[in-house]
Amino acid sequence: MKWNVKSVSGAVMIVIGVWGLISWGGLAGLFSYLIALVMLRFGYKLWVEADSTLKKICSGLVIAAGVGLMLYWLPMLLNMVIAAALIYFGWRLLRSGQSHSNIYRY
Repeated sequence: MKWNVKSVSGAVMIVIGVWGLISWGGLAGLFSYLIALVMLRFGYKLWVEADSTLKKICSGLVIAAGVGLMLYWLPMLLNMVIAAALIYFGWRLLRSGQSHSNIYRY
């Protein structure tokens, strides 16, 4: 393994990205977005199939809760995107630091 400036900086970026994914709440943001999407789908399905006013009100509340959850966890989603970008670009730096040319092998 060849260690140069690109390899070391790529490894550091990967470590910071993994640490950020865990400690900045990126995984919690991902799971909360999945729950919010399930709530939106369930609320929309209930809205379309509603045969009474009570079902429409309940489905509207579920949709509103899903949207509220998505807005509440928006900073965590942005943290997850930043951490994933750090991991991706760190991996690219690590791989380019190992090769003698600019051709990437996967």
